[in-house]
Amino acid sequence: LMNINFSSKHPDPTTFVLSPNTVHVWQADLHWEHAVYEAAYTLLSIEEQQRADRFIFPHDRQRFIAAHAVLRQLLARYLHCEHQTIQYDTNAHGKPSLASPTDMKLEFNMSHSHTWSLYAMTFQDPIGIDIEQIRDNIELNNIAQRFFAAAESDALQQLPHDEQLTGFFHVWACKEAFLKALGLGLTYPLAHAVVSVDPKKPAQLISIEHDSTLAQAWSLHTLSAAQGYTAAIAKKGTIE
Repeated sequence: LMNINFSSKHPDPTTFVLSPNTVHVWQADLHWEHAVYEAAYTLLSIEEQQRADRFIFPHDRQRFIAAHAVLRQLLARYLHCEHQTIQYDTNAHGKPSLASPTDMKLEFNMSHSHTWSLYAMTFQDPIGIDIEQIRDNIELNNIAQRFFAAAESDALQQLPHDEQLTGFFHVWACKEAFLKALGLGLTYPLAHAVVSVDPKKPAQLISIEHDSTLAQAWSLHTLSAAQGYTAAIAKKGTIE
């Protein structure tokens, strides 16, 4: 997990190289000075600028700009190109990919929550990443019973009371990361992918549509994100 700082005046010229089964994870703080947001806005494509302009609240607009500007800066370093040449395709469920795949076969995914964003880069294999701010203003048991698998909901209630909130967001982040790797988003029922619940133990994808064999084809890991957040990454195949 590597931190990145955005600079509008002096972008870092460093380039990065990935090898098979390697994953790079970057973390960015999206709380910037106003002038930096405006400079970052110029890095976005016209379509991204239009999306940014549709936000009602300024802080939502700023975080969108920041998250997507950092993504462009990162991709440019991996692809050894200018950030403005990067173009995306999106599938039917909104997952972005490179419009013109290179020999590098770079796969990437991004997630942001409140003032933090995470980025995952890997070679060839589908990947998903998710970060969630841990919030206590939710009815976690009701949500778990509605959207989680029965085994997950039961295991969550068996955790010590003061660990249930963290456990809930641990499960949510793991599921989101997996669904994003699939490229299906929340159109895929959350209960169809069963994950481990205890946040103190290594994350595990237990089964996919009641099949544990399918789950063995995936790697699932939690990440040490910023304080007050939980995060996870899912990748088809192994991670070295």
